[in-house]
Amino acid sequence: MSSESTIIESDQTLQPPFKMPRAPPHVYSCFVINRTQHPVECMVHYDGRPGEDKFNEDVHVTIPANDEKFFPRRLFQPDLPDSYCKWVKIVTHIKV
Repeated sequence: MSSESTIIESDQTLQPPFKMPRAPPHVYSCFVINRTQHPVECMVHYDGRPGEDKFNEDVHVTIPANDEKFFPRRLFQPDLPDSYCKWVKIVTHIKV
């Protein structure tokens, strides 16, 4: 019986510790929640096409106390009028 308990104990020690999963490589939309008693200024930066700043966008809002703000996915069409597809901007910075 002692050999069984030794095996069980050693099996448990071989399990790796819990690791938090990585954040997704791209964030297209997000919620920002203000849990304070005061309004906060928030800025969300969206990146458009790599290497071209003309599609980047900053959104500035004031989030009231104990409230939340949803920042939706942003779409753009480069190379108009020849473009036939839409691109999705990526959230790269959130400043509160």
